[in-house]
Amino acid sequence: MKKLTKLVTFFALIIIAFNMFPQTVLADSAFPTRISGSTQYDTAAQIADQGWGISGSSTAVLAAGMTGPTLVDALSAGSLASALNIPIILTQGNTLTSVAANELTKLHVTKVYVTSGIAVIQQPVLDALKALNISVVPLGGYDASETSVNIAKEMAKSISINGFVLTGGSGADAISVASIAGAKKMPILYTDNADSLPTSIRTYLTGITSVKNYYIIGGTAIISNAEMAQFSASSVRYAGYDAYDTNLSVLQGFDADINYANIFVANGRTLVDGLAGVPLAAGMKAPIVLTDGTKVKAGIYVHSKLTSTSVVTALGGPAVVSANALNVISTSSSDPSVGGTPVTSTNLPANTQKSGNWAGYIDTPYVGSSYTSISGSWTVPNISESQQDASSAQWIGLGGVNSSDLLQMGTMEEIINGQAVAEVFWEQLPAPAQIVMTVPIGSTIKANISQSADSSSVWDLTFTVNGKSQTGTIPSVTLAPSYIQGIETSAEWISEDPSNENDQLYPLANMGTVSYQSATVNGQSLYSAGHVEPVAMVSQSGYLMIAPSILGADGQSFSTSVISTINNTTLIRWKGNQGNPRSQVNLGQKV
Repeated sequence: MKKLTKLVTFFALIIIAFNMFPQTVLADSAFPTRISGSTQYDTAAQIADQGWGISGSSTAVLAAGMTGPTLVDALSAGSLASALNIPIILTQGNTLTSVAANELTKLHVTKVYVTSGIAVIQQPVLDALKALNISVVPLGGYDASETSVNIAKEMAKSISINGFVLTGGSGADAISVASIAGAKKMPILYTDNADSLPTSIRTYLTGITSVKNYYIIGGTAIISNAEMAQFSASSVRYAGYDAYDTNLSVLQGFDADINYANIFVANGRTLVDGLAGVPLAAGMKAPIVLTDGTKVKAGIYVHSKLTSTSVVTALGGPAVVSANALNVISTSSSDPSVGGTPVTSTNLPANTQKSGNWAGYIDTPYVGSSYTSISGSWTVPNISESQQDASSAQWIGLGGVNSSDLLQMGTMEEIINGQAVAEVFWEQLPAPAQIVMTVPIGSTIKANISQSADSSSVWDLTFTVNGKSQTGTIPSVTLAPSYIQGIETSAEWISEDPSNENDQLYPLANMGTVSYQSATVNGQSLYSAGHVEPVAMVSQSGYLMIAPSILGADGQSFSTSVISTINNTTLIRWKGNQGNPRSQVNLGQKV
């Protein structure tokens, strides 16, 4: 988009290389930056000490701490421990470890929930608990699914259930959501069949009609949309390409429920330390961020949420959560404004196209089809840490890829007199953008462009702000047949670096990560409607500026993340073959 001329002349373009994310100085705090022991059993005891060492806890969850298939039984117990604010103690299956026995005694535990059957938590463990005068509530079932139902039923005895989370797989997705689910009083149900829920879960859910909130963590390989529709017509799915993408999707989706005063980092492969940390995190409404040991896919997003007093804590020793994994989040060793990230095939979705000013997703119709409507929603990003005159824009539009014609609407964010300002705009290229209204930073915008039902030449641009309709704010637009023919050839959901009247890019604002939801064209998901292409903003010197995430399993959600701001400050917008300022650079060429 082009800014209005009056904005260009009133606020001069200042080309200064500022840091996008100034290094966060975390507060000196008694809270540790690593909780670990020599084994996973020691680590679990240390976590329990951190949360309940002073107050004690008469009740605890006792779970098998062996990595592997037996751990799956315990994963659903994270929400139980979180909801009841009790620790999770880990033990070996064939003997109550001395560490576990000592911790149970230290915390004055008199009752434990045992999350596995006798084949996993064996009789010698139960005998040892009896010797300590600790009563046992057995929750183990025939399999992990039945165990999760037993745990849900036990939760319902003490709290009012507000919703259900369904997940499966190795358990990493359960760790991603467990602290949030517990804090929101939602049991986690474990399924191992995408096309048909296990009988235990199906029977349980069929008997519950008062709960309407369902969340699916993981893609359709976990549970199909058709299967889930039998229980809820409005379930919400958070998923990604892998467990680490899903972790990011969960953090973004439940953003309003998370407090980033504390952040816990756990290994997404071993899982056991993350399980022990779930109730501690839930008590603080803190997220659990997954790492493969060194890399953190959600690192940039989480870093953007930190304050000067945030504390980032590793769950487990350096072998499972390295110092580098912590630095990615806490000190931004991946600082987006220092140096740059050359574009490689490993840091972008497959078949990502390059642009000098766009990042997001493009959809082009199948042969014989055309586009007559587009929708999407996003939250207006906070760019307050950006330099003067820095700008960014989020929008949906039709056209502009295979044609110079483009009809679009969205929000533009800029720094004016040191303050972040956001405005709704619409634009019909080649005319400049028209400012509609100012909206608060953090507003949720849902936008729609569609051909009028009354006349094929009339197009309506409508939007809501925080769910409130802004009817009549933008007048209907009458388009010439040739213009309509142009805009029907593509649909876009884009984060952009705006330009001035001379097609010069403004300094890119630090907009962090922007999550796009409900992205549809002709009422369909991107996958269903046409050919999908992710696009990344790349500087003239070849550095990645804004990166798109992998498209969600629903085909309607993704995010864009600013990787760098420093490399674009002297960039003149690249021109396409038609001389259109909006044209994509090397469109169709793989990165």
